[in-house]
Amino acid sequence: MYIASTGLLCAVGLDRDNACAGIRSGIAGLMPVPFRDMDDEPITGAPIPWDQGRAPEGSVHFVRMLVHTLREALLAVSRPIEDIAIVVALGEHDRPGLPAAFEENLLVPVEAALGVRFHPRLRRLIRGGRGAGFRALISASEILQDPSLRACVVCGVDSFLSMATLQHFDQQRRLKTENNTDGFIPGEAAAAVVLTRRSPAGVSVGSTVEGLASAREPRTVDAEDPSVGTGLASAIRACLQSRNLAMADIDLRLTDLNGERYFFVEHSYAIARVVRERRTTFPLWYLADCIGEIGAASVPALLTVVDRAHRHGYAPGPVAMLMSTSDDDLRGCALIRRFGRVDRG
Repeated sequence: MYIASTGLLCAVGLDRDNACAGIRSGIAGLMPVPFRDMDDEPITGAPIPWDQGRAPEGSVHFVRMLVHTLREALLAVSRPIEDIAIVVALGEHDRPGLPAAFEENLLVPVEAALGVRFHPRLRRLIRGGRGAGFRALISASEILQDPSLRACVVCGVDSFLSMATLQHFDQQRRLKTENNTDGFIPGEAAAAVVLTRRSPAGVSVGSTVEGLASAREPRTVDAEDPSVGTGLASAIRACLQSRNLAMADIDLRLTDLNGERYFFVEHSYAIARVVRERRTTFPLWYLADCIGEIGAASVPALLTVVDRAHRHGYAPGPVAMLMSTSDDDLRGCALIRRFGRVDRG
């Protein structure tokens, strides 16, 4: 699959270019949010810095985020777009604070605001937080087997900044607070990636997504025993084998690490299981230190960031590995490969 265009909305930018520049520069879009934790200390979050102020909580806020990033991603796409499928990744079914059953009619106001109509049948909404983003990527690869389709849009939208969501994770001691360093900073974001089967016309440098593989992790974040990386390592091995590559061929790691120790430990174990040669450097990019935990938007946001790096020549090499985790047992891996050569002029 080829990445034709992207869009990104997050705490350090209201569009792809500003967001990617902020992330590349290490700018942290963190600030106190109007909620306090169980110890009556202020909670730090990563809200979107809207020019017109924050939208009300609920489905209106999610629609606004999704419309904003889809409008950017579709700028270069000719109309009409009824031959373009769409897959939307959303938060978990059982996460408090998300609008009840809002996915059932989510695309109706989105299409009305954009003035477009996506494919009438090939439109999917996938719940599952960070794991939903990778499931959406797998779904897009299946959908694009249909030769009648021009493209498939994979997007994710999520927010951890409602009162009910913050209370839920604070009670579980999963928020990073003044008295708990082993936690995540709640954020919000929307990201969209337009994927095609063929190289986009007129694009000399870009990215392909290939080698998608997934596996199951027996020790999830709620388990008594910590993960030792078996599920993620299995996904990595399957991904590499599908393209006849080794870890030595990978120039960059992309992950959805959110700041919690569980996922850092899992990642470290998984890498130890698959790396067989000594490396002096092995770059690791993740977004949470700049824009917080963004859940279902993580995978599309990572694709946007690495595609931007490939097109502008600041990625450390042509082959990146994206590793996806989740609160449930899904673990995923994909390769993002640069095509073309950057003209450094």
